[in-house]
Amino acid sequence: MNSEEEIRIKVRKALQLLLLPKVRAPGVKGWELKRTLGKDYKKVLEVLSSELERIGLTIKVVNESGEMVASVGEEELDNARYYIIFKEGISLREASTSGMSVDDMAALAIILSYLTTKHGKAPVKEVEKLLKEKLPKWKVEWNIRRFIRKGYLNREGEMLLLGWRSLVEVDLKSLLNLILATSVKESSEIQ
Repeated sequence: MNSEEEIRIKVRKALQLLLLPKVRAPGVKGWELKRTLGKDYKKVLEVLSSELERIGLTIKVVNESGEMVASVGEEELDNARYYIIFKEGISLREASTSGMSVDDMAALAIILSYLTTKHGKAPVKEVEKLLKEKLPKWKVEWNIRRFIRKGYLNREGEMLLLGWRSLVEVDLKSLLNLILATSVKESSEIQ
């Protein structure tokens, strides 16, 4: 078997590893990729990444705190988690096929933007109070439990934190910019 054929086989294997559902958190750790694909796993991921880009997907590499990992030390890459995500954001229409209603997506956007302004964590009571201004109490509690279960949020005692999925799937900076741009536009229209 030639090296090009070996790379193709490893690319398919890498894609399978990255797409298969996981029990706890999706994606694959770098050391798992190295163990399965060999020491040249980064080269395999480069080939896979170029294939994915043609269909609007990309591989995102993040550390445990959800920060993007650049090509640095071997140990950091081995402990990082690799995900396949959309290269560009998705529209509201596309997002509506995710099983979330517009109200639920709005609640998630509110929570994520609030937590982002609070450096990634805030008391649960503050978040609930904020949401209860727009949603019924049962819906607020249901949404928070659902977002925790889906990985968008974490709960540590009485604190609510950004979850792994928010850090990977959501461009939090763009979310805040969109919200700020909308509020500035609305305030200028009122005057």
